[in-house]
Amino acid sequence: MQQNKPAQILRYLFVIAFLIVVCSVFCARLVSLQLIEGPDESIITDEGTYKRVEKLTASRGEIFDRNGVALVTNDYSRSIVLDYGDLPWTAKEVNDLVLAAVKTIAATEGEERLCAVEYFPFTAITGEIEYKETYLEGGEDDFRLERMKKRYERAEDISAADFLSYLLTRWKLLDEDGNFVYSYEDTYILLCRRYDMDYKNFGPDSPYLLLEDASIEALSGVLELNLRGIGTVMRADRVYMFPGYMSHILGKVGKIPAEQAEAYRELGYSMDATVGVSGVELAFEEYLHGIDGEITIIEDLDGNILEQYISREPQPGRDVYLTIDAELQKVAEDSLAYRIKEIAKSGSVMTGADCDSGAIVALDPRTNAVLCIASYPTYDLSTFDENYADLLLDEKAPLLNRALSAAYAPGSTFKLCTGLAALTEGKITQYTTIRDRGIYAYYNDYQPHCWVYDQKGGTHGTINVAQAIEHSCNYFFFEVGRIMGIDTLDKYAKSLGLGEKTGIELPEETGILASPDYVETSGIGLWMPGDTLSASIGQSYHLFTPIQLASYLSTIINYGTRYSTHLLGEVRDFSTGEVVYSYENKTMEGCLSFSRDNVDVIKYGMRLVMNQYLTRQAFRDLTEVQAVGKTGTAQIGGNNSDNATFVSFAPYSTSRDPEIVVAGIIENGVSGNNTAYVVSDIMEKYFQGEAHIG
Repeated sequence: MQQNKPAQILRYLFVIAFLIVVCSVFCARLVSLQLIEGPDESIITDEGTYKRVEKLTASRGEIFDRNGVALVTNDYSRSIVLDYGDLPWTAKEVNDLVLAAVKTIAATEGEERLCAVEYFPFTAITGEIEYKETYLEGGEDDFRLERMKKRYERAEDISAADFLSYLLTRWKLLDEDGNFVYSYEDTYILLCRRYDMDYKNFGPDSPYLLLEDASIEALSGVLELNLRGIGTVMRADRVYMFPGYMSHILGKVGKIPAEQAEAYRELGYSMDATVGVSGVELAFEEYLHGIDGEITIIEDLDGNILEQYISREPQPGRDVYLTIDAELQKVAEDSLAYRIKEIAKSGSVMTGADCDSGAIVALDPRTNAVLCIASYPTYDLSTFDENYADLLLDEKAPLLNRALSAAYAPGSTFKLCTGLAALTEGKITQYTTIRDRGIYAYYNDYQPHCWVYDQKGGTHGTINVAQAIEHSCNYFFFEVGRIMGIDTLDKYAKSLGLGEKTGIELPEETGILASPDYVETSGIGLWMPGDTLSASIGQSYHLFTPIQLASYLSTIINYGTRYSTHLLGEVRDFSTGEVVYSYENKTMEGCLSFSRDNVDVIKYGMRLVMNQYLTRQAFRDLTEVQAVGKTGTAQIGGNNSDNATFVSFAPYSTSRDPEIVVAGIIENGVSGNNTAYVVSDIMEKYFQGEAHIG
């Protein structure tokens, strides 16, 4: 008995090792199913039938303007796809199915309608086999080929012939003798499609698209094949009702970005879902995206459908109503484009020939709802995909939303802040006068000039703050800025929202509020007394976005109350139209209060600006209300024309609250009065129903 113990122990160890191996295999398979392939919702029932669950895609909510005018709607169509979870088990069955589907679609729709095979790397599959030139080392498609080699665990230097041989073997396109199983033509079709399926990560969460917007004939022909694994999905394409307009705001939809996949998975999204990837589509994804439903299908083992029923109703997304007025938006974009082209056409070096871009924003100051927001140059969302490469390379950066993401020196529009701060601090009153001497000689080492001295050799004489706003007198604001100091000036600028985010739901730049802290943290050097003088007239390091300038003026005329700017008006139920969410005003933090008397002085100064000939000319067609404003011209150095800024509100009235604030900038636009024409067109449309552009 003692002699048999070693053999017995070995038998036990063998059995244990075998069980460990078997368990490991089952565990690995379980992990693969749960984490990699996903759960299989197709099961064979006790009755010997085949039960599977397919997704019913919920329709996406649509987007409207403040008046209920449709901006983005859905266009529904059917697409023919291969469903990974429902495919046959053998390579031969899959090949037969793919070949049958492709040939049926080609016969009914034409080969050109089939979804294109992308990045197939071989020049031929018989004779001398080579990689296409762009797939050779250093070619534009080289990285795609390397990715596929790694996917298949092939050596980087594998020849085209060997790689092709591997693929043909992998997909059972060769028999045991190395001959084609199918004809040459059919083999080529299958080779391309199988490669494309892998390249596009065909899997449980990613059906393979064969045909978009299928006709009834194509749908019928494919479904009549009665082959398991071929299905149809409802596709909803976004339709832009104003092509070329609002593109920077509305944004795009697309597949879930890889880096956000886990976050969307936790929200219950399927990985092939369509989501907002930019603009309003992304900002209001939680409202626009519906909840998918399910349809349960019961088939016999031959694939014949015995029963099907909706096991979970899809819930459509909700409709979003923006604060934007579509017609006002069109005027803003058309006027901005027209004015920029006119400046460039009539200008020369340093007088506008380099003018090619700009932005404009209009707000309702009672809520800071965005009425229109335009950026030029722009693009067309309906042709975005096919034009993307050109848009990306365009040196004029049409993809940049300059209204939110480009920051500019405010120029003399900042003088409203300097004046209001000095009044509030008691450094001046509305009656305080300062004599403009042309050259500000307070400091020995820095003596800036008033603009009128440089241009005409004269001065503005003795003026008060309202007159200083009217004539945009640098000397006056040098003096009050120096008296206050940069810390006090910045305190008021910040409370008015300059260098602060406005709260809009889209990505926006913060801008720069010139300050000693900014200079120190940026490594520029030390803040000098002359920097305070420059900052007081809107130069120095100040950089603000057009929407900040609009919010800034809105805050002034609201006596310091700064509302969050916003695009969202309401959210309504898709089916009933019932309002399920309505935006409520939000006040931003850090606001300072301003007296009515002090604000009225600033507003009066803006009214006086309209007495200037060029400004008056820009507003000559605005007859129903009194609009007031402030010009700003900011030097940007070199041989570049100055940037042109204008801020305005209307009506200016003791019996009627202001209804609209507009701020805009034209890059290299020479004079703020050029931007005033765009502002005037927007106000004409708002108050009079029609704008006389040009």
